[in-house]
Amino acid sequence: MDKVRVGLVGAAGGLSNIRGNAFLANPKAEVVLVCEEKEDRWPAIKEKYKVEVMKDFRELVTSDKIDAVSVAVPNLAHYEIIRAALENKKHVIVEYPMVQTLKEYDELVKLARKNDIILHHGLNCILESKHILLKKYLPKIGKPLTAYDCYYAGRGKWFNIPEIAGDLFLAAHIHFIAYQMDLFGEVESVYASRVTLPLERGVMDIAPIILNFKNGVVGTVDFGVGALNPPPLTNKVVGEKGYLEVRVDERGQKLYGKIDSESPITEDIPPDTSLKEETNVFIQEILEGLTPPVTLEEGREITRISLLASQSAKEKRLIKA
Repeated sequence: MDKVRVGLVGAAGGLSNIRGNAFLANPKAEVVLVCEEKEDRWPAIKEKYKVEVMKDFRELVTSDKIDAVSVAVPNLAHYEIIRAALENKKHVIVEYPMVQTLKEYDELVKLARKNDIILHHGLNCILESKHILLKKYLPKIGKPLTAYDCYYAGRGKWFNIPEIAGDLFLAAHIHFIAYQMDLFGEVESVYASRVTLPLERGVMDIAPIILNFKNGVVGTVDFGVGALNPPPLTNKVVGEKGYLEVRVDERGQKLYGKIDSESPITEDIPPDTSLKEETNVFIQEILEGLTPPVTLEEGREITRISLLASQSAKEKRLIKA
């Protein structure tokens, strides 16, 4: 195979547009078919991709015109589409979270390996430029002690709409859990909470978690939806010799830090190309057998910890990992 023929399930949303652009930019990939339920979007899709558009994903995954399927649709729809694609021996890349339960996760991995095809869990977050830059400087701050990731989404976001997002902790926290597990390894225990606060206009959903890592690091993910004036997205690590902080706000994104008596760090973070890089990796997995940045085993563990956070919030107790 010289070129991977791709079918897109979902092609008109923000993330699916970026994923589609990445396939178009890759000389080893060719977008051949697109599935989109909303027919009013078809003219724009046909103009962009110059391909046939269909409404039913089953028609796409059974086509002999494609080798691989990209799944970029609401989270609750992932499992059925992935399973159908794998049963038809199509390679699959799917946006995170791949599925809603570990039973579904294990079933799909088993099916992919039985059919000797690639299943790629799209945890591209660890390829983000801000995470890569922070990871580069991490050894300089000595033994890490604490980590803090803060993200508050404004009004009208989809994260806490169960029919679209599924489990909130899989939909949102998995991103930051993946960051911290990439930096600090195995989780020892999880404690999470979730509170819905009535505001003058609408509600604010707050769901923080605390991860205790086996190496002694304490990680916090401070997440909320519906904030009137959201704070800047922040990723911070404090170590024995200093600290590092990524801050993303209206002024752009920068890495700040201080290490021992050295001059303070202030470095611009390059534009993020993680979705494009991950798409290229997926194509290389198919054509060259490349190992992905997050293996299925690692993706399963990140998913498991996210689900434990959800369980902790419901049961209001610390859970051993």
